[in-house]
Amino acid sequence: HLGEVGAALEDPPVHRHPRVLALPRAEAGPLLDAVERLLRRMAELSPGGQVNLLAVLNEVPPASWIRTDWIGLKAQARREVALLRASGAASTGEAATLLDALVPQLDLDVTQSQTAYLQFAGMTRERARGFVTALRQVGWTVPEEERVTAAQSLNEVRFNPEVSADATAALLLAADLEAAGRSGIRATPNPRIRPGILEIWIGSAP
Repeated sequence: HLGEVGAALEDPPVHRHPRVLALPRAEAGPLLDAVERLLRRMAELSPGGQVNLLAVLNEVPPASWIRTDWIGLKAQARREVALLRASGAASTGEAATLLDALVPQLDLDVTQSQTAYLQFAGMTRERARGFVTALRQVGWTVPEEERVTAAQSLNEVRFNPEVSADATAALLLAADLEAAGRSGIRATPNPRIRPGILEIWIGSAP
């Protein structure tokens, strides 16, 4: 049933969206998968479809957005909402109202307090810079990327495990990178990392 509801969100009549994202995670799983797939196609949806998808996202309880098992959906929503805002495609009417309401829920109205440094190898600078741009769009402070040979076989976000805020931020940063196209990246504790600093190390694979 939830899978069918999720499919129907693609282009349903405006104002007819299900209040289902407050369900327990196990029950809402098929719907969340459908919503995440639709998020990746946000720009292709009709105006009515965008309004309904944004409305459903606004129904997510605030407590759900901060849970680790929702972080993938949150990151995908952060990316698509940021891109939609930047495009100006939803700058008026109900879509704009819903978009503005989502911004604080997705932490897009604040700059993350941590600074993220990106070290890369085995890819073009243009591709690495694309990740930097994507992260800046969702509120990360990222200095210019740096080519480092030691990053060749790595795919991780390093953080100081003694700082709980950094550990939480590293999970979101890794999810934001995955939403931007860097699959399989994980947050990795490293006591050598200074507090308030996150280090992204990405090589040629994947």
